[in-house]
Amino acid sequence: MKKIVLIIFVCCVTHLGYAQSEIDSILIKYNNSKTDKEKTIVIHTFLNSSRKDSTLLLKRSNELFNYFTKKGDELGLNIIKSRTAYRYQLKGNYPAALNAYYDVLNYVKKQNDTASILAIYSLIAGVYDATNNYLDGIATEQKMLLYTIKDTGGYSLSDRYNRIGTIYAQAHMPDSGIVYAQKGVAIDEKYKDTVHLSYTLSTLAENYIAKGDYDIALPILRKSLLYSKRTTLSKSDQSFLYNDFAKIFLEKKQYDSAFYYAYLSLSISKIVSYKPQQLRTYEYLYTAFDQIGKPDSANKYYRLAINLKDSNYNTEKQKALESEKFKAQLQQQEIQQKEELLQQEQKENIQYALIAIGIIVLLSLYLLLSRSFITNIKWIEFF
Repeated sequence: MKKIVLIIFVCCVTHLGYAQSEIDSILIKYNNSKTDKEKTIVIHTFLNSSRKDSTLLLKRSNELFNYFTKKGDELGLNIIKSRTAYRYQLKGNYPAALNAYYDVLNYVKKQNDTASILAIYSLIAGVYDATNNYLDGIATEQKMLLYTIKDTGGYSLSDRYNRIGTIYAQAHMPDSGIVYAQKGVAIDEKYKDTVHLSYTLSTLAENYIAKGDYDIALPILRKSLLYSKRTTLSKSDQSFLYNDFAKIFLEKKQYDSAFYYAYLSLSISKIVSYKPQQLRTYEYLYTAFDQIGKPDSANKYYRLAINLKDSNYNTEKQKALESEKFKAQLQQQEIQQKEELLQQEQKENIQYALIAIGIIVLLSLYLLLSRSFITNIKWIEFF
């Protein structure tokens, strides 16, 4: 009889836990993982399985967020924050993305996790790059230098110097950009890294282009092109490189060469739908045709440039609308999760109260019967 009472009691307590849900098995894997990296992979893999369904993704993210909040699991919380930040970034809500990224950055800094610090800084730099916030982008890249000690490989010194040089070129601050680009070139030449040399040399050339020193930029750019043909340079990077040539020849009024490289760039950027380079090519083409006295061709590419700008503007508007929709969905999910948690807590409180009353009644009956005129041992054992 005592065994039956014990089983009933255990069943009541067990019932207090969360109801079995779709994330239970994931949380078991997460809690059984031995390293932070393994835990991160478990959560990312789970969330990636629902990335095509934004509603389901939000639901799962909030369930995990609430679980990690209740457990005080900082790692889990920051995994979810980083995912949410990236979705904000993709939808163009850059302030929200930055806030979340900096929350995660503070956590990984406390953990002295250099690899994660560099990864988060890289994402932050990407936000500044997308918004043309050059000074903050440069400051972020320079902070990454403090955590970068390798000359080659991922997050190398050469890569950092190249990124800083690139931003200076975009910001039309070539004197500073040349200094950093030359540092990157020196490292790549030291290690004979021809793959990365195609990038650092082009960055050096772009800073000379920004400075207006086209005769210095041209041989550097040709050397970059030579190295790029030996490597697997991406299509978008090829398009960028050819437009650099077009820019130089346009400024030098060598129109045949300007047209040649502009059309090369355009043929690639259309294939990969690289709109910034398409727009850049259209601007070079209508400028070149205007300068050689061909107004019909100039008007053609001018209209193409205007249409692409309008398209980009509409895309940005759509991204802004999607961002607002995402925020609204996120807030609604948070409200729903809070309500569910409140209901669960209320249910648990009632269950705790009933169990407490049951225990008190059982103990009272036991004490009462053991001390009263009822001395039947079987009744006492039962209660």
